[in-house]
Amino acid sequence: MTKFIFAFFFLGLIPTLSYGQDKKSHKWEVWGRVFRYDLNGDGLLEGLQAVKKDRQDWFYVRDHNNHVLFKGRLQTVGRASRVYRIKINRIGPDLKLLGLYFYDGFSHGDEFYGTSSLYFLTFKQSKLENFKLTQGPSISLEYETSYRYRRRRYKIKLEDLNRNGIKEVVIYYNHIKRVFRYVPGKGMTNAVI
Repeated sequence: MTKFIFAFFFLGLIPTLSYGQDKKSHKWEVWGRVFRYDLNGDGLLEGLQAVKKDRQDWFYVRDHNNHVLFKGRLQTVGRASRVYRIKINRIGPDLKLLGLYFYDGFSHGDEFYGTSSLYFLTFKQSKLENFKLTQGPSISLEYETSYRYRRRRYKIKLEDLNRNGIKEVVIYYNHIKRVFRYVPGKGMTNAVI
């Protein structure tokens, strides 16, 4: 510990963090199980995998030979973050959407606060290309303060609201309604109703 403090304070060896880019080597890496699913209907099973690298969450899509087709970073908020559900839907004639349900983690000081987010991974089904990962809204909120526990869950639907053949993601909670639509080259974006 003394060597670390000396190097950190006196020699100026300050660790740097790079957000959004995968470092070459990590101190800690935990590779989750590869879940096989035929994403494009060609009979070959592609792989979906969640990975933790130095307390950062990553999501990988692999082809049938286990080569990486896509990797993207998921924003972690607190402890115990994880991908807990993946939903695969067709949103257009040649478009698919992977809905990644991601528990952002929780913080627990005087008050408990935990959230879940929805990530959209869109891609062309025919060639498995043009992967775009977009962070969506918070879809679950739970908090506890002074012996009160609150939990808010949102409902998620796919609807073709503008009748263009590509479905939009609609997220409801009571009278709150948020719409996300597909934009070529950008992935899913927040739409104004």
